[in-house]
Amino acid sequence: MKKQILSAALACSLATGAGAGVLDFTSYYAVGDSLSDDGKLGQLAPPSVGGRFSNGPVWTEIIANVFKAARKETVNFALGGATAGDMNTTDYGNGGTTPPEQLAVLNSLSTFQNQAASLAATVTKTGSNPLISVLFGANDFFQQLGTPSFDATRTANEVIDGIRSVAKAGPQFDDFLVSNLPDISRTPAFNAELVVAQARLAALLADPATDPTELAATQATVAALSTRAAQVLGATLLFNATLEAGLQVLETVDGLTITRVDQFAFFNDLINRAGTLGIVDTIFPCTPRLQELQLDGNCSFVGFDPGGQPIFNPALADNRLFADGVHPNRIAQAEFAQAALAQIEDRLPAAVPLPAGLPLMLAGLGAFGMIARRRRA
Repeated sequence: MKKQILSAALACSLATGAGAGVLDFTSYYAVGDSLSDDGKLGQLAPPSVGGRFSNGPVWTEIIANVFKAARKETVNFALGGATAGDMNTTDYGNGGTTPPEQLAVLNSLSTFQNQAASLAATVTKTGSNPLISVLFGANDFFQQLGTPSFDATRTANEVIDGIRSVAKAGPQFDDFLVSNLPDISRTPAFNAELVVAQARLAALLADPATDPTELAATQATVAALSTRAAQVLGATLLFNATLEAGLQVLETVDGLTITRVDQFAFFNDLINRAGTLGIVDTIFPCTPRLQELQLDGNCSFVGFDPGGQPIFNPALADNRLFADGVHPNRIAQAEFAQAALAQIEDRLPAAVPLPAGLPLMLAGLGAFGMIARRRRA
């Protein structure tokens, strides 16, 4: 307990010092999807903490903490499942169980254009130089990939259109922190099954007694999954290239200031150095889906309490890079926040260097005790 209190106090102290790096900005607003959502959908399955799609604070919260330490206004408009384009198949009504008032709020944040409209209609203390972080596109991939309607180029251009919509809210909205997409083909949703199939194929090839029928079926599975991964990678690269071209137009034609965060390069590097952060598994997630409670295969499940209710320890997800099939854990979120803050500080005069490990400390403010929760029906 003393160690937790000391860590929290130290994190707050460092956050105050790091605030000097954002003094040129008067406020901070986040738009995006589940990677930036601070917990608007309510309780999710472990190892989620506070309704986040991670086992701790997400990168936008960590950046917001730095602004708050400098007494700057921050508002998070990001929502899990939100899309860059106007087509969104996410069921925010949850089968009709979401209260109408809450559903209206969720729908108002379900797309980039909706978030831009909400931002323009609600923020009142922007000051003269707000910063807006932008991260969209993944849900358009997940919902449309493999369908005739999917177009990575269009999705990237919809991100550009969304930025323009925010900029139209007022002349002060001209400073954006924009992230591209990571290599989605390396997320468990697209990679874990392939790794398992490849391992099975290797075992079959090494066994002289292998059944030819099973071998042929496994080879076909590996080929199909490899093709899917290649398609996802190709679509991600096309999205990122189109996004970059659009960002250059926003700078040269629209006169906006764009600070880029290369999430594609960041995550590839993070996978390579995961061991130095205590992450032992970059392939398999802590649990398949945070939207559905599962005990089997949930790395945060530690047993049952005397009443027979399951007990979870979200901190155990620190060992897995991914909390679920597509969402990174709190360590990755904290590292990404550090990368984003570094990009901001690189373009500001007299920026105070970010202390090593600051985001991880900010992400660990005592939220990772043992959590008991009832099994969902």
